[in-house]
Amino acid sequence: TVTLSGDAIYARDPQTVTVTDHRATPDPLSANTLESQQAATNEARTHVFIGRAAIDYDPDAKTHWSGELRGTGISYTSHDSLIFNGETPGTLAPEDFSQRGTSSLDRTNVAATGTYRRKFAGDGHDLTASFIQDRTTDHRDRADDQTSLSPLIPSRSEAIHADMTLDVSHLKVDYNKPLAGDAKLKLGYELQVDGDLFDNSGQRGATAAAEAPDPTLIDRFKFRQAVNGAYVTYQRPFGDVTALAGLRVEDTRIDLNDETGALKGSQGDTHLYPSLHLSWKLSDKQQLTASVAERIQRPQPTDYNPFRVFVDPFNFRAGNPDLKPQQTWSYEAAWQYRAGAKIFLATAYYRDNRRGVTDVVQNLGDGVLLTTKENLASSRSGGLELVASGQLVKNLTVNVSGDLGWTEIDGSVLGFSARRSAFTPSVRGVVNWQATPKDLFQIQGVVIGKRLTPQGYHEANTLVNLGYRRKFNDDWSLFVVTRDALASFRDTLVIDTPALKDRMVTRADLRAVFVGFAYSFGSGRRRDVGFDYGAGAGAPR
Repeated sequence: TVTLSGDAIYARDPQTVTVTDHRATPDPLSANTLESQQAATNEARTHVFIGRAAIDYDPDAKTHWSGELRGTGISYTSHDSLIFNGETPGTLAPEDFSQRGTSSLDRTNVAATGTYRRKFAGDGHDLTASFIQDRTTDHRDRADDQTSLSPLIPSRSEAIHADMTLDVSHLKVDYNKPLAGDAKLKLGYELQVDGDLFDNSGQRGATAAAEAPDPTLIDRFKFRQAVNGAYVTYQRPFGDVTALAGLRVEDTRIDLNDETGALKGSQGDTHLYPSLHLSWKLSDKQQLTASVAERIQRPQPTDYNPFRVFVDPFNFRAGNPDLKPQQTWSYEAAWQYRAGAKIFLATAYYRDNRRGVTDVVQNLGDGVLLTTKENLASSRSGGLELVASGQLVKNLTVNVSGDLGWTEIDGSVLGFSARRSAFTPSVRGVVNWQATPKDLFQIQGVVIGKRLTPQGYHEANTLVNLGYRRKFNDDWSLFVVTRDALASFRDTLVIDTPALKDRMVTRADLRAVFVGFAYSFGSGRRRDVGFDYGAGAGAPR
């Protein structure tokens, strides 16, 4: 069997406005305070091309071979302008400038997958092996012209280039064997190798004609990570109770090489990760579950890169080559009720984290801040998650989840308050009303509660989206999408430490109305397209 498919998507995001109010006291012992406001507008266009070719071959009833080649190309351009108004700490002298810029992105992803499956005697007795080779190339260009409106910040022009290549090789082998007493045994091996290259360069000058290479914009960073993992799980029912026990061993090796900064480093770790899951069938509609497991969450490759990235004259961002992965012991107990399409779920959880990766803001002086990555000593979280999904009344369905959570952070290793805790509730929901067989209305909303950081917290945030679909026939549909209908989206970061007082409010005006048409063609079952409230909100998904 041979399958070929392709898509071409064009999206134009209307102008968005982001306003950031910043009030920082880098020296709490004096009255020196930096106050600034930054207003940015942005308009972007995106082209996406997707292609896929697959082949399936069954030489006999027990053997299956398959291969797939897929590719995605993204081209993105945006034009933006920014106005900055601020005051120098202590002197209260104005620091004003305007900036116009152009950004472009060209990203290509190509992946090849091969799979072999062999069935043996007995139901559920098989061997599966798969290999994936994935490569992503990412090229970004940014050109800015900054015009000073005050003598303290000089006018300048800059062109910044960032190239990134991500190579991922992934091998996985699974062996499943049924045993006596309805027991099941699963053995597996997994190897993933990441090889990433980050190449940055740039020029600066008083004008575009005077631009010259700037050493602070030049960096070449290589990241390589190899994770070897072997695992075994054993599942067996004991009456109405089913137990699933597992053990995984992982060996991780990381090599870092910042060629520009002459920095090399390596990390290695071998660890066992046990798990135990229990389920108790109360009836055909209800069951109880409980689990305990140790997990690992690794930082992203960019989190290790120490290269200092220029954000604006008062903000920089950098990674940390000394980061360690976060390890978590997770405990959960849940009740589930399922009747047809209706699902109700209540889950009590507790998570004990070590070395959690977090953002930390450092004061570089004169109101300039550096955001980098650090490991916490520990953090804990717990709470109750509630989920309800299904049809409430005729033609009205809901999918709502709420998390009544609590978080505690220990930032003592970073020199901050030893322990801080907060209640962190959140709610997410989607309501669909099928007003007529052809008319569908949707409300999507999210409320994110207060979130702790080692130095402070993020305030609560809300977002509401609206959608309407008119289905003319099986082929044609009209979509109308309203993004951020209440203009409520914003992020407020508060830093409150003895060394730094800071409050940054970012208000992104995401409000937009998108109108689009969807046309389905070809034979076979038609996919029920949903609503997309992202940057390309005019396109259904």
